[in-house]
Order: sequence, then C-alpha cells, then structure tokens
Amino acid sequence: MDSFQITISDWAAFSPCRMQREEWLAWADGNEGGAADTAYKPDLPWVNAMLRRRLSPMGRAALWAAGQLLGEGRPEPVATIFASRHGEVGRTVKLLRDLAVHAPLSPASFSLSVHNAIGGIHSIANKVFSPISAISAGPDTVCA
Repeated sequence: MDSFQITISDWAAFSPCRMQREEWLAWADGNEGGAADTAYKPDLPWVNAMLRRRLSPMGRAALWAAGQLLGEGRPEPVATIFASRHGEVGRTVKLLRDLAVHAPLSPASFSLSVHNAIGGIHSIANKVFSPISAISAGPDTVCA
C-alpha cells in the first residue's frame, strides 16, 4: 500500500466549554476545564443571514471553527477537512421520521443532512475555492 504524508499547518475546534486553543490542549492533557454552556451559539457575522438561519448547532460550531482559520494576513487554506462521526444526525432523524409517516421531505433539510453540506456552506460563506473534504469513520473519525 502506498503511503503519503500530510502536514497540518493549523487547526481549530469548537465546544460550548472550549473555544480557545489553550483550552483544547489542556483538555487533551486530561484537564476537563469548565462546564459547558449548552445554550451558547457561536457568532458568525461573516455568514450571510439566510445561510446562518439554516445551520444547526453543529453546523454553526463547524463554521465558527473554520472561520478561526481564515482572516487578515492568513493565506487561503490549501485544503479543508470537515470530520464528523455522525454528521447532521438531528436532521437525518427528522427526515426518517417524516418518511415513516409518509410526510413530505423538506428539500432544504435533505440538502443540509449530507456530510459535505457544511463544507459547501463554508465554501459559499467564506468564498473558499480550495479543496474541501468531509469524512466520517465512526469512532475513528478523528484518526481518519
């Protein structure tokens, strides 16, 4: 099997109780940190209001993290990888429930339920033209 090497030049992550890099590094070292404010919604002023309204909490978190890697003086990313173990599971469950009762499916919900939807919104909102991938590998998603 051929192997290849990638270099991670920068990263960002979001959680209601961890937003700063130092907090994530402390968490990785076993220090849990503060309690989560589950009602907190990250601010996304650079995302068009119409797109922002369609985002789930997970979508908002992903775009917030991606937004931390863009900005003044930063080069455009070579590639972006969105990794999610379950994707937009809330939307998917609602679609499945609608199917079960023979209700019509929302095209908007369906289009945002796929794994690459958030990457697409990121591309539109941030005018990113470099490659974007979406991956999911169950419990091994972070390792993938």
